[in-house]
Amino acid sequence: MRHYLTLSTSGLSNRVSIEKRGFEAFFDWMYHNQYLYKILIEAESNNIEIYKWHYMKLSERYSMRLVEAMNRNEIARYDQRCFPSP
Repeated sequence: MRHYLTLSTSGLSNRVSIEKRGFEAFFDWMYHNQYLYKILIEAESNNIEIYKWHYMKLSERYSMRLVEAMNRNEIARYDQRCFPSP
């Protein structure tokens, strides 16, 4: 899924465009890979460490990209201390 999202948003440079296309790609991926998404959801109860790893990787990269976009003034700044990392 992460690879699909990366491919789907490659070539886009504006964070707002990336966000819009990323959401479209996420729902597209879920629609075409429902069985894989169900496995991921089942991992929450069967292997919490894999589940946490997956979402930590997503959040780490996503947070980094948002900070970069804030630094380029593409999106509004926010105080990152208001949303501490887990």
